[in-house]
Amino acid sequence: MDLNHENLRRQALEFRERNEQEVNAVQSDLVRSGLVLLDKVCSAVLGQGELSLVREALVGNNLSQVFSLLRPRAHDLGRVDHAGIYWEWIDAYGFFQDAVDTSWRYMTIERRAQALAWASQKTSAINSYCKQ
Repeated sequence: MDLNHENLRRQALEFRERNEQEVNAVQSDLVRSGLVLLDKVCSAVLGQGELSLVREALVGNNLSQVFSLLRPRAHDLGRVDHAGIYWEWIDAYGFFQDAVDTSWRYMTIERRAQALAWASQKTSAINSYCKQ
């Protein structure tokens, strides 16, 4: 592991620890909004097997698996999702990963905080839409 990646790993871990409550809240919101996505959008497109896999991943808090199952279905899900819940969730997950992961060398603590805030806004938008 190179030194730069080790620094990123340390920074991501430090960010998670310092912001544990907010990180956990956004992660819970991603699961909650993912279940809304599953019921409101995915159920119209995915077969029972796929729905079961996504639901199992959500309940197990395995958001990366949810992303990997749903992202390739953009065309199909986007066709039935007039509210944009699908893209809101995909974006929210992406922002969350930017905040807590080590994928981007340019991430700073400040950028991580902004990404986490954007993830929170996206999940709130899904939950607000669904309360209407």
